[in-house]
Amino acid sequence: MKIYFFILLFFISLLSCSEQQSQSFNVISYEMKVSYDTLNKNLKVKSIMHIKQTEPKEKISFRFTSLARITDIQLSANDKNYPVSYKFNSYSIFIDIPAQFQEYKQLSLHIEYQIPIDMFSHNKIFSVSDVNMWCPFNYEDITTIKLDIETPLNYEAFSTGDLLFSTSDKNHSYYTWKNENINGYLLIISPKNSYSISKKMIDSKELEFYFVNHDTSITNNVMNEFCKSFHCFNTIICGYKDDKLRLYEIPDSGFYAMTSRKSIMVGSLMLAKKNRISYERSIKSIFKTFDKLKNKSIFPEIVNNSFNNDSADTNYIYTQNLSWISHEIAHLWGYYYYKFNTRLYKFVTEGLAEYIRWMYIESEYGKDSLNTYISDLKYLFSKNCINTIYDIPVSMAGPSDAIQYFKGPLIFHYVRKQIGKENFISFIRTLYNKYFRKAIDYDIFRMELSKYDKSGKVIKRMEEMTEMTGELPPDL
Repeated sequence: MKIYFFILLFFISLLSCSEQQSQSFNVISYEMKVSYDTLNKNLKVKSIMHIKQTEPKEKISFRFTSLARITDIQLSANDKNYPVSYKFNSYSIFIDIPAQFQEYKQLSLHIEYQIPIDMFSHNKIFSVSDVNMWCPFNYEDITTIKLDIETPLNYEAFSTGDLLFSTSDKNHSYYTWKNENINGYLLIISPKNSYSISKKMIDSKELEFYFVNHDTSITNNVMNEFCKSFHCFNTIICGYKDDKLRLYEIPDSGFYAMTSRKSIMVGSLMLAKKNRISYERSIKSIFKTFDKLKNKSIFPEIVNNSFNNDSADTNYIYTQNLSWISHEIAHLWGYYYYKFNTRLYKFVTEGLAEYIRWMYIESEYGKDSLNTYISDLKYLFSKNCINTIYDIPVSMAGPSDAIQYFKGPLIFHYVRKQIGKENFISFIRTLYNKYFRKAIDYDIFRMELSKYDKSGKVIKRMEEMTEMTGELPPDL
């Protein structure tokens, strides 16, 4: 039954994407006013979205949580205001556009709503890293967001982007943040001094670290690996374009990490000494059998020899592995803003970012370590993944399909071998420099890669591999 469930989820996602594709509008900018109401335990939000329509539509939709209690929703254009109807469907809100507004190219959508604080609080810290859980958004919009936050005096607020202004009076603190893309837009409101803040200068860029965890044996390791990865990509690819980069610890139960512009977010359990997860750990959780690796020399200084020990504290391949850090930082060079509905979306986002992380392994631990690492991955894939529900084409990989992290980078390793290391790095550098702060689709990705593959044979083979299942092909 499981495989039918996954197939059903896949087709539901396709239907959701088709609805998003049918929309012909963009959000030009957001103006958001947020008030943190501890008495009534609500996050009160007033959002104004300035919208550009390219053709008349009877409905528009946004990704948005149905947990939001909407108190008012109106459209405005040319000094006209009109209340509108809406409905929630799964993780989206659908808003009716009255006929008299469909002719306007420019609209403003005003929404007032409340989000229950307790749903997103942990140890008195309110945090949401999934933007659709507190703000209606469209993934593809490259837009500006002005966020005004009001908190009680003894609280402080953090977000992604730039802090433009902060002040306080007798009862409240006020913060103004600005960002240039709403995907991955973080909001944290916490009692003052809940976070320890550290700063480091690497390659003339300011790296800031916001930790709730005060175990310095953990945080120092994270900061050191963060700085080392950041410097490596600055060196082997090109210089990081923004002025700073922040790492926020999100105090919840999540084993996750994610990247937005200027910010990386990580769940507390990802950092916990007894519960640290890693790329290698995820291999064990996905495959049904936990055979020993053929080789144990990938990271010799941090290998845990109790590979088959199933106890909660030692059931990890590498007890001190921090590979999620280099993967998330790699997104900054391999992650522009891919359009959500682009062909091979996950392949060109997660697959490429993970392969850039492999380049970090090669740079820091040597070519032999990378080759051993790849050999072990192939062994585990062939031994435990083929003919299971995880043996799906990379092109079909959805948000929870780890195949994109395994076979995806293997395919990019093939591409690199065919066009050469320097050309491959030049390709990544071109994408980063040329499309910085822009949304691109697979056609652009393919066009830039074709400059290093004049015959088109490498790209053709790459695309064929994304559709394959079963045994890995010899050239992979």
